[in-house]
Amino acid sequence: MQFCVKLHHLSELSMVYFYIFIIIQVVVESLPVSSSTHLMVAGTIATLLGGYYSDQYVLFMSQYGHHIAAIDHMLHGLTAIIVALFFYPQCFFLLHNWRRCFFIILKLLVLSGIADTVTVCFFYLFKVYPFSVPLGYGLLITVGLLYSLKWCALKGGRVFDYRSALVLGCVQGLALLPGISRFAIVYVASRWCGFDARKGLAVTWMIFWPLMVAASAQGVYNLAREQVLFSLLTGGQVLLVIVGATVLGYGAFCYAARCAYNNTFWQFSWYVAALALLAICI
Repeated sequence: MQFCVKLHHLSELSMVYFYIFIIIQVVVESLPVSSSTHLMVAGTIATLLGGYYSDQYVLFMSQYGHHIAAIDHMLHGLTAIIVALFFYPQCFFLLHNWRRCFFIILKLLVLSGIADTVTVCFFYLFKVYPFSVPLGYGLLITVGLLYSLKWCALKGGRVFDYRSALVLGCVQGLALLPGISRFAIVYVASRWCGFDARKGLAVTWMIFWPLMVAASAQGVYNLAREQVLFSLLTGGQVLLVIVGATVLGYGAFCYAARCAYNNTFWQFSWYVAALALLAICI
């Protein structure tokens, strides 16, 4: 009995890092800064601190470390909910008037499908021919891209077409490299392709939304198949953390959107630069 209680206590301790994992993934994914980098930095810092913090990290990784990718994919579902809530008025208008907007909806679906197909090709290309860049270099690339928006015109008349779908699909595929923020690189590319801030933000998330939903579904399926989904998501504390992280993530997304509309999006480059310095140092 004492041994079982001890194991339960260790499991509770390890769940603390899982809560941190949820908050970082959901909140940071809503910003143009690399969420995967934050997770790696958080783990490294926990290890360097030692003691209580290191124990939580080690316990979580020992129990669920080989499920990290599936957990990460599952949490993309929360980001998909945040995006759907933010763009709800536009989506509702199209769906409510689907007869009048049928060909517009069809065009957007086809173009998003083209962009995502190109991104998936990059995924399998990197899987067959492994290629990577040091984390610090990837972050510095994100810094340069974000800072370039300082000279990008706020207005633009570009229409989402097949050419831009191919370009943005390729750019989104490059975000698979370590340290490169998908949100940042695709939004910056859309702006330099001629989209205005509002349309660029919408297109950036429109082409990623199907991939987020698919990744989340795959993550849930893999965790359920490995019989760890129930152990991760049981308890009121986990649900409270999920709701809180979603609310914080929505607030972060609204802030990023406001920065995009006010042409101050480039200021995120300072934060990513500090993150790059931290990643290089540790």
